[in-house]
Amino acid sequence: AFSALMSICAILIHATVDFNLQIPANTATFIVIIAMGWIAFGLPSTKNIYLTNDQPKAEHRVIQKNIFFPLMIFILFFLLVKTAMTMSADLLTSGSNFHLEKWQKNGTVETLAWQKQFEKQEVAIMLSPKSFYAYYTKGRLAFWQPELNTYGANSSGYKQMHQAFTLATERAPVNPMGWLLRAVSLYYLQDFGEEFQYSLHNASEMGRWNSTVQSGIIALGQYNWGKLSPKNQQMVLNTLEDQAHKNKVYKNDSAITALDIDNIMTEATRSIVKGYCGNNERICVAQN
Repeated sequence: AFSALMSICAILIHATVDFNLQIPANTATFIVIIAMGWIAFGLPSTKNIYLTNDQPKAEHRVIQKNIFFPLMIFILFFLLVKTAMTMSADLLTSGSNFHLEKWQKNGTVETLAWQKQFEKQEVAIMLSPKSFYAYYTKGRLAFWQPELNTYGANSSGYKQMHQAFTLATERAPVNPMGWLLRAVSLYYLQDFGEEFQYSLHNASEMGRWNSTVQSGIIALGQYNWGKLSPKNQQMVLNTLEDQAHKNKVYKNDSAITALDIDNIMTEATRSIVKGYCGNNERICVAQN
C-alpha cells in the first residue's frame, strides 16, 4: 500500500510539469497502480493503531470503504475518459497527416475534402486542447485551403495558419518546427516585425541539430534578407556555416576556402551572402 501511494504521488508530481498521462501506456500503468493500492487497502492487517477495543475492525473497514470507494471510481472514470479523448484526438490527427501526405503527392486538394478534414482536426483540438501536434497539424491544413491564393494581412487562411502555429509553440516552446512554421506564416502575412524576428531566432536556437529547420531558416533568409535584423542576418550566415561543418567541407577547424564555399552554396544561399557582403561573398564568409 505504501509503495502504491508513493508511486501515485510520483506520477502526480511528474504530471505538474509534463503531460505524461496523455500517453496511453502511462495512463494504463497509473490505473494498475491505483488498483494495486485498492487491493492492498482491503487486505487483512495485524496492526491497526487507529482502532479502539470498542470498535470492531470489520466495521472500521466498511466505513473507510464507504468513503474511498466512490472517490476511486471517480478517479478511474476520469482517467479512462481522458485517455479515450487523447487517443481519439491522436487518431484524428494521424488521419489528417495521412491526407496531407496525399495532397503533397498530388499537388492539389478538393475544397470539400479539405473542409471535411479541417473540421475533423478542430474536433481533435477540442478533445486534446493541450496537444502540440493537434495545433501543428491544423496549421499545416490551413495552408492547403483551396482558396488560399492571396498574400498579406487580408488573407484569412494565413491568419488561421498563424494562429494555429502560435498556439502550437505555446504548448511546445522547445519544438523548432513550430517556431519555423510560425515564422513562415508571418512571411505569408507579410509581417516582418518583432514576432517574425524572434520566431526565426528561436527556430535557429532550438533546431541546430535539425537539417530541415536549418534549410528553412536559410530559405526564409533568402527571400527576406533585407527585412531581417542584423542579429538574424548573422544567424542565417551562422546556419550556413553549420551546414558546412556537417557536410565536412572544412579543411580544418578554423578556415574555409572559396572552393569549399562553392561546394556547399546553392544559388539561393549565394544570394543571401551577396545581400550581406556584396560581391565579396567568398572573402566575407571565409572571414566569418
